[in-house]
Amino acid sequence: MGTGLALPVAIRELKDTMSPTNQNPVTTGDRRKRLRFPLDMDVRFQFSGFNRRNPTQGTGKVENISSSGLAFRTDEPPKPGSRLAVSIAWPAKRDDCSLRLVFKGRVLRASGSLVVVTILRPEFRFARKAHRGRP
Repeated sequence: MGTGLALPVAIRELKDTMSPTNQNPVTTGDRRKRLRFPLDMDVRFQFSGFNRRNPTQGTGKVENISSSGLAFRTDEPPKPGSRLAVSIAWPAKRDDCSLRLVFKGRVLRASGSLVVVTILRPEFRFARKAHRGRP
């Protein structure tokens, strides 16, 4: 005897088909294991490439983020394989202080202005206050 309610598929077969980026992995062929969340924040990065004494710095805009990767756009993307130090202005605050998400990463791919990097050892830090005379 049942309640008259039946699920169309077994519970074990249910999968999360919702994606915060409005892309359904089933229909797009996307094989990502983690959901990506759109985020419109500034990003700063630094990489040394072959010349470790004079690191190159850059800025850009975050496209999306997951627990293990970040996609952002920049005018001068680093090359795939480059190791980066990344800092993102975070939208949330703690104790009325601004936060930054900082991490080390490696460029997985770069296409046009879009760069995709891994997120390694992420941590939140309090943002530095602007000094007098500095923006």
